[in-house]
Amino acid sequence: MRLPVVIWIHGGAFSIGSGSDFLYGPQRAMNEPLVLVTINYRLGPLGFANSPDSNQLTPNLGLYDQRLAMEWTKENLASFGGDPDNITLAGESAGAASVHYHMMSGARGLFHKVILQSGTATCPWANGDKDLSPDSLGLLQKTIKPNSSLDNVDVERIVKAGLKVSSSQGSIPKQAFAPVVDGKIVPDDPVRMEASSRSQPSNMPAMIGINKDEGAFMAAAFLQSKWVSKSLKDPKSEILGDMLYLPPKRSSKVTAIKQEIFGSDVIDESKAKVLSDAIGDVAFKLPFSKTLKSLKRNGNPTYAYHYSHKGEFGFPQMMGYSGDQDLGVSHFDEVLLQFTNKVNFFRMSKLIGNMNKIYSHIISFVCSYCLR
Repeated sequence: MRLPVVIWIHGGAFSIGSGSDFLYGPQRAMNEPLVLVTINYRLGPLGFANSPDSNQLTPNLGLYDQRLAMEWTKENLASFGGDPDNITLAGESAGAASVHYHMMSGARGLFHKVILQSGTATCPWANGDKDLSPDSLGLLQKTIKPNSSLDNVDVERIVKAGLKVSSSQGSIPKQAFAPVVDGKIVPDDPVRMEASSRSQPSNMPAMIGINKDEGAFMAAAFLQSKWVSKSLKDPKSEILGDMLYLPPKRSSKVTAIKQEIFGSDVIDESKAKVLSDAIGDVAFKLPFSKTLKSLKRNGNPTYAYHYSHKGEFGFPQMMGYSGDQDLGVSHFDEVLLQFTNKVNFFRMSKLIGNMNKIYSHIISFVCSYCLR
């Protein structure tokens, strides 16, 4: 009997991470009747640099890497006991956005079902910043060695320069290196495609979900940064506009949001949960809601979930957050139970009682969907 296959695409804002067992260990999936495949793809400037000169650079190399991994898997998985006619493409965060991009492209014959955990191609962070990404290769060259080729530049230096490009605008890091419309693997603007129902084949089952407090990890990261925290406390600062992906010329909107949502011009740690909710709504929940409606409108067999289990540890704590505020159920929290991992505090924790039940339920839930 051939087993259903899950191809997992890891997250990390198209900039960091890997499909290794550091975060995505297979042990829990091995207890179920399925084949799990985790993949790697080029990230940051190596995978998502862009240039206005198409002869100089092919954009979206990271997405092409993913497609090649899917092609190899489909061609060879029978040797591993997998069913080439029952492949689920799954991912979380940028991985989920990648799954959505592949739904919109010509890669549909490489998979038969999808799982999108906390991310879609229409999320504001899932596509290149309109000011930086059109010529992110040029910005990279200026950062490293102006008016010269990058052919002989050390890879590590390119990666470090990419971080400077993303954070050199005097604000929070922007997506200089992320998917862009190329007319091929990203045929058109994903928001426009989704609105016109061109974003998915109508017969493809889709599971899509969101966590209760998606913005918690971002709020924690911002509040832990001394200069970001200082800016949030400055009544004249517009850094909140960047966090909420507001367009330029937004002074009046930022002021109105501070008063209406936060009740103050000053945002400190006492407002951490409100900041988390605001970021989560804009960056995750609103795009999730629109994509869910689009899938249902298009006739896809659609299954939605809302993850609200508060575990022993969460992603904000994994990032080092030590504040007094309970930020709730963060982005990525379910992944800490979905896979085994080698994060020190979690590995040392005893998974007993309710936590065992939760991660067993997650795996069984995914497995039953893949077996359909």
